[in-house]
Amino acid sequence: MRNQTNLKLIQEQEEKVTKQFLDLQILYLLRAGPKTLYSMRGVLLQMFGVQRSFGTIHPHLTRLEKLGLIEGFTISSGQSHFPKRIYRLTRKGRASLDREISLLSKMVLKMAKNGR
Repeated sequence: MRNQTNLKLIQEQEEKVTKQFLDLQILYLLRAGPKTLYSMRGVLLQMFGVQRSFGTIHPHLTRLEKLGLIEGFTISSGQSHFPKRIYRLTRKGRASLDREISLLSKMVLKMAKNGR
């Protein structure tokens, strides 16, 4: 019983941390190439193991676009009557992603070193 409680707490903590890093995760996904909101949702689940709703992801995309870190463009989707919105990483976004990864790496290394 105690192991199940500990496991649940660990899972809840992992989900909380990954939600806090959603902007970084989005930038990371877009580094591999342009994606739709729909495809990002699937890759986020696959890669990070946490389900995100469209309503959770969309505001992050809007904010990242306003900051100039990503750009969105609309294309007609052929068979569908609804256009698709595709997002891609900008140069500014790639530079920001590289900085964030570097800072996080340094922080984790310091934490690991000080934790011994």
